[in-house]
Amino acid sequence: MNHNLNGKRYDVVYVDKIPDDDEGLLCGLCDSPTIKDKKIHIRNGLPPQMLIDTLVHESIHACLWCLSEDTVEQVATDITNLLVKELDITYEQ
Repeated sequence: MNHNLNGKRYDVVYVDKIPDDDEGLLCGLCDSPTIKDKKIHIRNGLPPQMLIDTLVHESIHACLWCLSEDTVEQVATDITNLLVKELDITYEQ
């Protein structure tokens, strides 16, 4: 699906393997805003809260590419926690 993030078009794609993640540690990856046909890659099968966190995290990268990974991680976690609480999202165990 196509999304406009900070004036740039990104496709969100769900994949079994994140590009260049040979060890399978990444949940997502955002392409640089300077390349053509930009994508946000999301690993298939993530649990709901991790999926929300990953979508928020990679969207922040798309909007504010200049931020450090530590900053993006903290902001994404804070926003995810807010959304989960405010929207009263619960997960089956």
